[in-house]
Amino acid sequence: MGRLSELLWENATIKKIGLVVFLLILAASVFLFIAVFQETQSILTQSTKNEGLSSAMTASGMIDGTNLAALQPGDENRPTYRALHTQLNRVRSANPDIKYIYTMKRINESVVFAVDADYGNPSGEMRGAGIGEPYTGVTPAMIRGFSVPVTEPEFTTDEWGTVFSSYAPVYNGRGEITGLVGVDIDAGVLSSRIFTLKVLFILALFATFLLIVSVAAFTASMQEQALRIMREKEEYLKTIMHSIQTGVFIIDAETHVITDINPKALSLINAKTEDVVGKVCHTFVCPADRGKSPITDLGMVVDNAESVLIDTHGRRIPIIKSVNSITLGGKKMLIESFVDITERKKMEEQNKQLIKELETANSELKDFAYIVSHDLKAPLRAIGSLSQWLYTDYKDKFDDDGKTQLDLIINRVNRMQSLIEGILEYSRVGRVREEKDLIKLEAVVSEVIDTLSIPPRITVTVDTPLPSVTYEKTRLHQVFSNLIGNAVKYMDKPSGEIHIGCTQEGEFWKMYVRDNGPGIDSRYYDKIFQIFQTLQPRDHVESTGIGLTIVKKIVETNGGRIWVESEVGKGSIFYLTVPISRTKDAGVP
Repeated sequence: MGRLSELLWENATIKKIGLVVFLLILAASVFLFIAVFQETQSILTQSTKNEGLSSAMTASGMIDGTNLAALQPGDENRPTYRALHTQLNRVRSANPDIKYIYTMKRINESVVFAVDADYGNPSGEMRGAGIGEPYTGVTPAMIRGFSVPVTEPEFTTDEWGTVFSSYAPVYNGRGEITGLVGVDIDAGVLSSRIFTLKVLFILALFATFLLIVSVAAFTASMQEQALRIMREKEEYLKTIMHSIQTGVFIIDAETHVITDINPKALSLINAKTEDVVGKVCHTFVCPADRGKSPITDLGMVVDNAESVLIDTHGRRIPIIKSVNSITLGGKKMLIESFVDITERKKMEEQNKQLIKELETANSELKDFAYIVSHDLKAPLRAIGSLSQWLYTDYKDKFDDDGKTQLDLIINRVNRMQSLIEGILEYSRVGRVREEKDLIKLEAVVSEVIDTLSIPPRITVTVDTPLPSVTYEKTRLHQVFSNLIGNAVKYMDKPSGEIHIGCTQEGEFWKMYVRDNGPGIDSRYYDKIFQIFQTLQPRDHVESTGIGLTIVKKIVETNGGRIWVESEVGKGSIFYLTVPISRTKDAGVP
């Protein structure tokens, strides 16, 4: 994956190739600049030629060829000469690059000067430039200038300096050529321009070199950074692969060959890396017929599917696996992760056995309930009836001690019957269910209060509106009958107070039953909800010790919880919750 790119870049040959490419780019840039410079120099030279030729043609159009032809030596002070001289100086003044502008004409086979714009210098100071003085540096281009406008192909050097000359013929009124106009552009002008051009090109070349070097440095830096990131990612992935407690295979999707494996997978199949990498997956550890690979052959999506892994000893390991298809380095790969579920399978078997045992226990509990309700209750009823007959028929035959013992027998029988009823009721909670309906809690509480026949010294107050909840009506009646009944039964104050209310807390209704009775020591908060547990002797306060146990089971079976808060001597508060999600009407009436 990323390691391949890193190895390629770190290869010395690749680095050399990169250096050669860089040098080639640099050389190409230099050659390109030289070619551009030469072309620009050629354009600049041609521009200078055109500049001189344009000035020569301009002057040619201004000069009267007839006057030029009539000039003779010694005419320097004649008006005709001065007029021609002034016209030449106008052209020269319009172009500061002109070093000399002059006229010539042909006499016999010689080329002689006529008028010279000598910048105001007397003719004596410009030797050989007076009227009729022959010019010895005649060139083929100058001869052609007597017929057509032309420029010298190269610089020319004579006694007046190095210049670039252009020529244009002068015509008289009849269209006859009577001479020419010569314009000399100072060679220093072009040299200066070419020097400036060279400086600019050198600066541009240097800037280009710096740019190329900067780009190369930036590219190298980015590549180094990319390599560093790839190394970090590779190390990161390697750390994950080695640390996760999930077996991982990386498989070539086309050949199904395992290309990488993590330590967890190696430990599961009891193998070394060299024993696994390079092997075909479905013929080695993942049993599947050739051509029936779920992902590549059958086009399936394997996600959290149960399968079997075969270790090097042929042991079949149950697993749950997930397979994802990704592209790495242009190749389609499969990442297969799996978890050994051997222990889960064992737990499932244990759960099946426990369920079977639970079903047996439930069946035995039903049988026990039947025995209790029929085989135990019948003898108790007989004992109770016989005791009542004895008490009724032979009451006057018993002394006080006998009457006490007979009362004790009757009370014990009644307690035993209540205990049996409590056990049966406890066994029915969660096992015997009635249809749930929308129950108005205020109506249930009112029914409970009417049923309990509460003494006048005890007042029951509903502090807040009570909601309607979806519940089994009988079970809800049992809950509040037990809680309110216990508050009445254990009330030790002359003026007893019982308060009932409800608030909403999150997704639950939180209901309470509060009294000002004797209270409960915090040591017994859990004990009171255990079966057959009472805080006072049964001969002092008649109780089976099952009521709160039944209440707790009902509340928890319906998704709530119950607890007590109390202070000895000041009373107790029993709280219970009902999930609002279980109610059809979440509002409080």
